[in-house]
Amino acid sequence: MILTRVSTAPLVGTLLVTGLLPLVPFAIPAARATSAWHADVSAGGGYDDDVLGRPGENSSFPILATGYWSLTPSLWGIWAPSRWSVSGGWSSAWNAYGSEEAGDYLDNIGQAGIGFRVDPKVQLRLDGKAEWFHRTEFQDYDFNRQEASSAVLWQVADAWSLQGSWSTGRIEYPERTTLARGGETQVDRPEEFEFGIGFEPGDRWRLEAAVTSLLVDSNSRQYEYSGDRLSLGVTGEIGRDWSVGAEAAWEQRDYDRFLYAIQLPSGAVRPGVGREDDSFSLALDLEHRITGTTRLFAGVAYLDYGSSLDDYAFDRLRLSGGVSVHFGKPAVSSLGGWDPAGSLNDWSPEANPMSGPTPDGTWETTINLEPGLYRYMFLVDTVEWLSPEGARLYEDDGFGQKNGVLEVGTPVTTRAGDGPTGVPNPR
Repeated sequence: MILTRVSTAPLVGTLLVTGLLPLVPFAIPAARATSAWHADVSAGGGYDDDVLGRPGENSSFPILATGYWSLTPSLWGIWAPSRWSVSGGWSSAWNAYGSEEAGDYLDNIGQAGIGFRVDPKVQLRLDGKAEWFHRTEFQDYDFNRQEASSAVLWQVADAWSLQGSWSTGRIEYPERTTLARGGETQVDRPEEFEFGIGFEPGDRWRLEAAVTSLLVDSNSRQYEYSGDRLSLGVTGEIGRDWSVGAEAAWEQRDYDRFLYAIQLPSGAVRPGVGREDDSFSLALDLEHRITGTTRLFAGVAYLDYGSSLDDYAFDRLRLSGGVSVHFGKPAVSSLGGWDPAGSLNDWSPEANPMSGPTPDGTWETTINLEPGLYRYMFLVDTVEWLSPEGARLYEDDGFGQKNGVLEVGTPVTTRAGDGPTGVPNPR
């Protein structure tokens, strides 16, 4: 989905934008991949009215409201010689708060995976991820995480897509010890099942919904919980240079073994067991493309966290903004054929093979189209997908690349009887 995810297992069409959680999800493209590398650097800042995300009633975790600065570089590459693809990447997020009491943190994530294209509309994924998170203050928040996940993505129709995924992992908190078992280091073992559906009502907008089932086992028994999450999101393009993303999410957690103290009228204290939490979050992000490689971004996210125990209820507001710069170059051979595929031919590269190259290096074909907007890419050498260069409009394809968007007005002919003009190779 989009923002403030408790789960970082990405849906098709994931946007990586600023949210409430300090962790930065890092998604590797799943399909229609080309051999390429890609790097981004984002720098910015903002304001967080509850850095630790804990209730102020608990004196051990006071409310810390402060501004912050952030720097986030990332790098990934993908190689797809045939139906198989191999991908890997790394991202790092450094966040420095204006308050010395809050300190700063560093979050490093490495990810690798393989994909298999069953057919142009069905993809299978296996991924592994490792994450290391460290704070200079409040080091009981430090953790090391390893995760494995699998997913099936199905483009049901031109406007509809489905995804099912399962993930399991291990999270170790080096600075936390359990109350039992001789004070072992706390280790959680989360497991998630997610089902998502995507719908594109037009060429510039996408709606997504996901239902996630959560289960966390822990050697610190009071932190074991089960729960569910429902999220609804929308992403879209406004004009040629603006994009927007928004999400609303609800989550419920049951801590069946959570221990707490109950004060009786007589003054005596007895133990209580069990805790139920529920949260609601809203997030909005806006992005403006300055050049082909540079963008400005801004975001706001709000979290309302409720609990059956009042001491664990809180709310949180986080504002963010900055600039991001993109670098990348596909490594594509141009010795074979170039074939267009998209909504203009039901994503069938065989439908309109291009002829060429001509002496000036051009590949070309002719496709008769009704007026409207059409998404397209190029299949090179029958195995590698390439985003078109020089298109007037682009949109994210949901797999880490860009679809070109072709706008066809009234038919234009070059000679009598030629029909609509062809779709030349924009390279």
